[in-house]
Amino acid sequence: MISEDNIKKRISVLDADIQKVSIQLQELDKQKQDAVALMNALNGAKQQCISFLKDLNDDEPETSDSGDVGNNADSNIPTQKDNPVLSGLI
Repeated sequence: MISEDNIKKRISVLDADIQKVSIQLQELDKQKQDAVALMNALNGAKQQCISFLKDLNDDEPETSDSGDVGNNADSNIPTQKDNPVLSGLI
């Protein structure tokens, strides 16, 4: 038979269960945040190792763009022998 006392007891049990599940959800959320942070740290460490490998395997020294002009620089200026109009001007 259903009585007011039985319903109140059931509500009390449900409230306790709700509190337990709420705490469990908070703990799981914290674990998820910790796992995401760990994943980010691991990916960062992996990227750093890949960068180290790239640096170790680079046989060519680094060059800057400012040093490209010199003895072997390609020029777009036509020479006198390549352009008959220029040879008549000089």
